[in-house]
Amino acid sequence: MGLFDKLKKETINYNILKESFYNNFKESILKFSESNDNKDVYAIVFDCDDSVGQVCIRYANEKFFEVLKKDYEKYKNMFEKYGKYSLVAYKYFTGNFKYIDFEEKDEMKHFDDTYYYYITGDNYYGDDKPYEIVVENDKKIDIKNDLTALQDMWERLIIENIKELEKENLGINKTDDFIMLMVLHDQSDEEIEKYIKKAVDENTFRKIFIENKLVK
Repeated sequence: MGLFDKLKKETINYNILKESFYNNFKESILKFSESNDNKDVYAIVFDCDDSVGQVCIRYANEKFFEVLKKDYEKYKNMFEKYGKYSLVAYKYFTGNFKYIDFEEKDEMKHFDDTYYYYITGDNYYGDDKPYEIVVENDKKIDIKNDLTALQDMWERLIIENIKELEKENLGINKTDDFIMLMVLHDQSDEEIEKYIKKAVDENTFRKIFIENKLVK
């Protein structure tokens, strides 16, 4: 393999990555839309772990929330003593959500394998070589040596595709207050609010999360 071929393998265009993330996400949600659980869905959440580059897709529907309500009665004193937490907080607590089957493929898998390798310093478990350069708007981004840029890119690839998916007819049987968003593991209240604001418009944010006292 010549030097040009080696560099070509270790360089990827941002738009190709974005399309791969999109195709992976869309395929998974379309399959879910054909299931019996696709009824009165009020949230689809991309539950992400930026310490390793893991993405899980989870959902909740009104039928599931009826079960949560009974569970909430056991723990409401624990939630209510913090002031901002309430039944609606429990409703949108991602840890309660169910999983949608999701498998990473193609360039997305290659990129996430690369992410894991650089961020953790562990062995590289992916195919071929890890990516080193991502070209975005004719600018070469050195993700091998700039981990802040790598983390920012990983997050953008998820959030930008969520916004694209929201425009699509994915066959989801939604409630009127349906939301789709990204969250990170072990977030602070401030981080949760930041990601929610990225995902919904101001009116929806106020209706669900302020009037119901999920956030201040």
